[in-house]
Amino acid sequence: MDNLITVAVFTLPHEAYMAKAYLQANEIDTFLKDELTVQVHNFYSNALGGVKLQVLPADAEAAIALLKEGGYTTEESNDTTNEVVEIKKKATTNRHICPFCHAENIGKKKQFSPLFVPVMLLLGLFLPIYRKTFQCFNCHKVWRFI
Repeated sequence: MDNLITVAVFTLPHEAYMAKAYLQANEIDTFLKDELTVQVHNFYSNALGGVKLQVLPADAEAAIALLKEGGYTTEESNDTTNEVVEIKKKATTNRHICPFCHAENIGKKKQFSPLFVPVMLLLGLFLPIYRKTFQCFNCHKVWRFI
Protein backbone atom coordinates (compact mmCIF):
# COMPACT_ATOMS: atom_id res chain seq x y z
CA MET A 1 0.00 0.00 0.00
CA ASP A 2 3.05 2.26 -0.01
CA ASN A 3 2.87 2.82 -3.74
CA LEU A 4 -0.54 4.56 -3.81
CA ILE A 5 -0.87 7.80 -5.78
CA THR A 6 -2.82 10.78 -4.45
CA VAL A 7 -5.18 12.00 -7.17
CA ALA A 8 -7.16 14.60 -5.19
CA VAL A 9 -7.06 16.39 -1.84
CA PHE A 10 -10.18 17.62 -0.03
CA THR A 11 -10.62 19.82 3.01
CA LEU A 12 -13.55 17.92 4.52
CA PRO A 13 -14.12 14.14 4.66
CA HIS A 14 -17.61 14.22 3.17
CA GLU A 15 -16.23 15.78 -0.02
CA ALA A 16 -13.67 12.99 -0.28
CA TYR A 17 -16.34 10.32 0.31
CA MET A 18 -18.40 11.68 -2.60
CA ALA A 19 -15.41 11.49 -4.96
CA LYS A 20 -14.50 8.05 -3.61
CA ALA A 21 -18.00 6.75 -4.29
CA TYR A 22 -17.89 8.22 -7.80
CA LEU A 23 -14.63 6.44 -8.59
CA GLN A 24 -15.78 3.17 -7.06
CA ALA A 25 -18.94 3.33 -9.18
CA ASN A 26 -16.60 3.42 -12.18
CA GLU A 27 -14.74 0.33 -10.88
CA ILE A 28 -11.61 2.08 -9.58
CA ASP A 29 -10.33 0.95 -6.18
CA THR A 30 -9.77 3.96 -3.90
CA PHE A 31 -8.35 4.62 -0.48
CA LEU A 32 -8.68 7.63 1.83
CA LYS A 33 -5.80 8.88 3.93
CA ASP A 34 -6.20 11.05 7.06
CA GLU A 35 -10.01 11.08 6.91
CA LEU A 36 -10.48 9.75 10.44
CA THR A 37 -8.15 12.33 11.95
CA VAL A 38 -9.99 15.13 10.17
CA GLN A 39 -13.34 13.71 11.30
CA VAL A 40 -12.24 13.88 14.92
CA HIS A 41 -11.10 17.49 14.64
CA ASN A 42 -11.86 19.45 11.45
CA PHE A 43 -9.26 22.10 12.19
CA TYR A 44 -6.48 19.54 11.67
CA SER A 45 -7.36 19.33 7.98
CA ASN A 46 -5.03 22.14 6.90
CA ALA A 47 -2.24 20.92 9.16
CA LEU A 48 -2.39 17.43 7.66
CA GLY A 49 -2.74 18.66 4.10
CA GLY A 50 -6.38 17.61 3.79
CA VAL A 51 -8.05 14.28 3.15
CA LYS A 52 -6.15 12.50 0.40
CA LEU A 53 -7.93 10.36 -2.19
CA GLN A 54 -5.49 7.69 -3.35
CA VAL A 55 -5.57 5.06 -6.09
CA LEU A 56 -3.28 2.36 -7.44
CA PRO A 57 -0.66 3.56 -9.95
CA ALA A 58 -2.33 1.65 -12.80
CA ASP A 59 -5.61 3.52 -12.22
CA ALA A 60 -4.18 7.01 -11.65
CA GLU A 61 -4.72 8.49 -15.12
CA ALA A 62 -8.24 7.11 -15.43
CA ALA A 63 -9.11 8.37 -11.94
CA ILE A 64 -7.88 11.90 -12.68
CA ALA A 65 -9.85 11.95 -15.94
CA LEU A 66 -13.01 10.74 -14.18
CA LEU A 67 -12.63 13.30 -11.37
CA LYS A 68 -12.33 16.10 -13.94
CA GLU A 69 -15.30 14.75 -15.88
CA GLY A 70 -17.39 14.49 -12.72
CA GLY A 71 -16.49 18.02 -11.62
CA TYR A 72 -14.61 17.03 -8.48
CA THR A 73 -11.35 18.61 -9.64
CA THR A 74 -10.40 21.13 -12.29
CA GLU A 75 -7.18 22.32 -13.87
CA GLU A 76 -7.33 25.48 -11.75
CA SER A 77 -7.84 23.63 -8.45
CA ASN A 78 -4.58 21.75 -8.97
CA ASP A 79 -2.74 25.06 -9.19
CA THR A 80 -1.55 25.69 -5.65
CA THR A 81 0.21 28.97 -6.34
CA ASN A 82 -1.95 31.43 -4.46
CA GLU A 83 0.14 34.48 -5.21
CA VAL A 84 -1.47 37.75 -4.24
CA VAL A 85 -1.95 39.87 -7.33
CA GLU A 86 -1.86 43.62 -6.74
CA ILE A 87 -4.48 45.58 -8.67
CA LYS A 88 -4.65 49.35 -8.89
CA LYS A 89 -7.96 50.59 -7.57
CA LYS A 90 -9.81 53.06 -9.75
CA ALA A 91 -12.95 55.06 -9.11
CA THR A 92 -14.94 52.69 -11.32
CA THR A 93 -13.58 49.49 -9.73
CA ASN A 94 -16.29 47.26 -8.29
CA ARG A 95 -14.87 45.54 -5.21
CA HIS A 96 -17.68 42.96 -5.15
CA ILE A 97 -16.75 41.34 -8.49
CA CYS A 98 -13.68 39.26 -9.33
CA PRO A 99 -11.45 41.22 -11.74
CA PHE A 100 -10.34 38.00 -13.45
CA CYS A 101 -13.52 35.99 -14.12
CA HIS A 102 -16.11 38.68 -13.19
CA ALA A 103 -17.89 36.38 -10.72
CA GLU A 104 -19.65 37.67 -7.62
CA ASN A 105 -18.63 34.64 -5.56
CA ILE A 106 -15.73 36.27 -3.68
CA GLY A 107 -14.65 36.54 -0.07
CA LYS A 108 -12.36 38.71 2.02
CA LYS A 109 -9.21 37.29 3.55
CA LYS A 110 -7.04 38.85 6.19
CA GLN A 111 -3.34 38.16 5.88
CA PHE A 112 -0.65 39.30 8.24
CA SER A 113 1.32 42.21 6.91
CA PRO A 114 5.12 41.91 6.81
CA LEU A 115 5.16 44.82 9.28
CA PHE A 116 3.60 42.63 11.97
CA VAL A 117 6.78 40.88 13.16
CA PRO A 118 9.00 43.99 13.58
CA VAL A 119 6.23 45.89 15.38
CA MET A 120 5.65 42.94 17.71
CA LEU A 121 9.38 42.62 18.46
CA LEU A 122 9.93 46.34 19.03
CA LEU A 123 6.85 47.06 21.11
CA GLY A 124 6.46 43.69 22.77
CA LEU A 125 2.74 43.89 22.07
CA PHE A 126 0.58 41.62 20.03
CA LEU A 127 -0.97 44.16 17.68
CA PRO A 128 -1.91 42.30 14.53
CA ILE A 129 -1.49 44.32 11.37
CA TYR A 130 -3.55 42.89 8.55
CA ARG A 131 -3.66 43.59 4.88
CA LYS A 132 -7.01 42.91 3.28
CA THR A 133 -7.01 40.55 0.35
CA PHE A 134 -9.84 39.05 -1.68
CA GLN A 135 -10.28 35.53 -3.02
CA CYS A 136 -12.56 34.33 -5.82
CA PHE A 137 -14.17 30.96 -5.13
CA ASN A 138 -14.76 30.32 -8.85
CA CYS A 139 -11.28 30.89 -10.34
CA HIS A 140 -9.34 30.63 -7.02
CA LYS A 141 -7.37 33.84 -7.65
CA VAL A 142 -6.21 36.00 -4.73
CA TRP A 143 -5.75 39.77 -5.09
CA ARG A 144 -5.56 43.00 -3.17
CA PHE A 145 -6.17 46.59 -4.18
CA ILE A 146 -3.39 49.16 -3.95
